Amino acid sequence: MGFLGDCSPGRAQNRSEVVLSPATKQRSFSKFLSGKLSPVRVRSRLNIASPTGPNPTSGITVTANSRLAFDAVITSKDGLEKLLEFAKSEHSDENIAFYKEIQQYKLASSASRDDIGRAIVDTYLCASAEQLVNLPSEILRSFNAASCERSYEYTPSLFDAAEHEMFRLIQKDTFGRFTLSDYASELIKLHPELAEQDKSSTHHAGDDASHGAARATLQQEVKRWKELVHCDRITLWVINKRRDKLFNVASTQLGNSVIGIPMSVGLVGRAARVGGAFLVDDAYDSKSFDQTVDKATGYRTRAVCSVALRETNGRVVAVTQLINKFDKDGGTTGLFTASDARAIEDCAKAKNFEDALSVFLDKSEFLAA
Repeated sequence: MGFLGDCSPGRAQNRSEVVLSPATKQRSFSKFLSGKLSPVRVRSRLNIASPTGPNPTSGITVTANSRLAFDAVITSKDGLEKLLEFAKSEHSDENIAFYKEIQQYKLASSASRDDIGRAIVDTYLCASAEQLVNLPSEILRSFNAASCERSYEYTPSLFDAAEHEMFRLIQKDTFGRFTLSDYASELIKLHPELAEQDKSSTHHAGDDASHGAARATLQQEVKRWKELVHCDRITLWVINKRRDKLFNVASTQLGNSVIGIPMSVGLVGRAARVGGAFLVDDAYDSKSFDQTVDKATGYRTRAVCSVALRETNGRVVAVTQLINKFDKDGGTTGLFTASDARAIEDCAKAKNFEDALSVFLDKSEFLAA
């Protein structure tokens, strides 16, 4: 137990969750206010058991804004490059790099095929390979340490079985997370023809010509806030009162996603209901946290700072959520402080942000409709 004021500025002591609530006198912005945040007592949640997985009744939905056709992406030069960039951001790029090199091998001349083939075997398939890929044992067995020393007949079909299996693995695993990411959004802008033409797809509200600029402004702002508070991810959520849900309208890393979270669920729902701000050291130690989005994206949420944004009448209309504070070594084990929450409160006063957010508040009933 204790007060945030009793702790050092950079890191609260003996705490796993801090509640920051609006002070009695709230500062009005021209359109929004989040309330001058004052520290309340620390509440320990260290002994709470972690959830075992996403709650099937939570009502959280995670879909791609624009759906991509896997076959089209992986057979496109730019598509494969974007997939590789995304995998590198996850530090798990060996499978896609392997698949890409097989494509180069198949297109190579017979004169250069042997050298490329040997490099593929040595790098990805031998038991001693530097980047051993995730393939069934029966495929890897033919490329074990002993066989690496023998000479292969480097025919165009040598890696066909490995290629087929890797194609399946990428589609099943990496591609689903990729389709929600900024990398997918960038690819669609470059090659709109790669997106599936599906009328049932869920699309961001306000993505017509009149609202595209507002979304771009919000996206630019949250990226700037991310650098300001030194965290890994930020998402801006707007409340859809008609559906009693929050939907993401701007985020870092999840630029092609549409995520809907009921007001009654999760840390972001809690901030929307209660107002003020919440600092959580490890989301998996909080009863309020729901793992659905982590499960869908393969991400691991740790520290969280959720800040409610209000209109001048005091009504909560949006929530900004900061995830995984960087530590002094660049890792994601840092803890958020009241200063981070106040920094977001101050940023929300910027006129360009207020104007852009107003566009989505005016149309919030159509979010993910």
